[in-house]
Amino acid sequence: MRRSKEYMNSRLEELTDYIEQKGNVAVADLVDRFQLSPSTVRRALESLEEKGLAIRTHGGVKSLQKEKGLSLEIKPNVNNIAAKSKIAQRARKLIKSGDVIALGCGSTTLFLAKLLHGIDSLTVITDSAYVAVELMEEKNMEIYLSGGVIHSRSGAVYSSQCKNLFESALVNKVL
Repeated sequence: MRRSKEYMNSRLEELTDYIEQKGNVAVADLVDRFQLSPSTVRRALESLEEKGLAIRTHGGVKSLQKEKGLSLEIKPNVNNIAAKSKIAQRARKLIKSGDVIALGCGSTTLFLAKLLHGIDSLTVITDSAYVAVELMEEKNMEIYLSGGVIHSRSGAVYSSQCKNLFESALVNKVL
């Protein structure tokens, strides 16, 4: 039976809300909860990933809309969300526990920061206020934010102190 576009949009909205609420959800859970076929769920997850709302994982999905007391979201004029999300996923595969990484400002690095939650003993050096806020509640990470003036559009922090921080750090990955 073909469903109306309005019905499918409302189901997609329900799926999105459920995934945001749970954080990580298995495809099987979504199939059972919403009485949809696995292929319908996979197509819905593909759509959410293209919109930058979720990242598909092996057998499931992870929300990119992490609830926090303080929320700084990507500006709505971000282009190429699907491509940036894929770049972030590939970069994430290069990062492991114990790494010291430098993350610049920009929407792609913010997508990457959203994928770094839960990595133990990670040190992140950044000039991005957005990246710092995204990761600041991680208890097993050290987050270094350069000091200075915040650029209103990019969220980057500029100063001579920033330059010194990046030059003196022993970083093993720059993204």
